[in-house]
Amino acid sequence: MKTDVLNKNSNAFAQEISVRPNAVEYHGSSFTLDNAADVGSTHIITADATVTLPATSAGLSYTLVASDDDVEITVSPNASDKFLGGCGKAAGSDNKDLIFSNGKAGDCVKLLADGSAGWYITHLSDASKVSYES
Repeated sequence: MKTDVLNKNSNAFAQEISVRPNAVEYHGSSFTLDNAADVGSTHIITADATVTLPATSAGLSYTLVASDDDVEITVSPNASDKFLGGCGKAAGSDNKDLIFSNGKAGDCVKLLADGSAGWYITHLSDASKVSYES
């Protein structure tokens, strides 16, 4: 029903914005994202961590959020993938990490796989806090 999609408290709203209801996971250490189980979910990172991405596959999307100030999130792509830019960031190089440091609680990065070359940055709460591995 159309009105359900507009109601933020409804399951239809969550499906419409491509977020699985109740798909929030907390991480206090490094972890690897899974192609199927983690797609569309939000990952709250509570301590400095490296997040390893799967090989790019069209339509995969992930949201990573810092739970506290100064939580450093390092996002590591597959060796043959790169960050394709977006949200004020230029494209990076294959197998180079995206590093989100010195941020504030709630800072986040959203990624979307293109299926061939790597990952687009579709949301970045503060581009000045993000750099690529040298």
